[in-house]
Amino acid sequence: MDIIAKLILLGLSLVIVYIGLAFYKERTKTDLTEAVTIILSAAGLVSSVDLGLISVFNPESFVGQLADQRIPVGIGAFAVFWVSFQTIYCIFEKHYKCDESLRVRAQE
Repeated sequence: MDIIAKLILLGLSLVIVYIGLAFYKERTKTDLTEAVTIILSAAGLVSSVDLGLISVFNPESFVGQLADQRIPVGIGAFAVFWVSFQTIYCIFEKHYKCDESLRVRAQE
């Protein structure tokens, strides 16, 4: 599977879970900003994993001026993975725990 297919599959599945949490657990509307953040973070996850695997298991890709840059590229890939995962986790945690600021108040 190529990187675009992985990105689309992960991004759509995470957004569907997000929509499910918002509608069925909290009874709130979804936020487009959070959905786009999830998709962009999914792109960061997929690309950082691919780049990290290349830097670890495919050393012949780093030739010429890039020959001594394998370790910094691997560390950068790990940093992007960490931040992307943390961003997705924070969004899901906020909605899973039913943050009081997100609830729709029932009209009396």
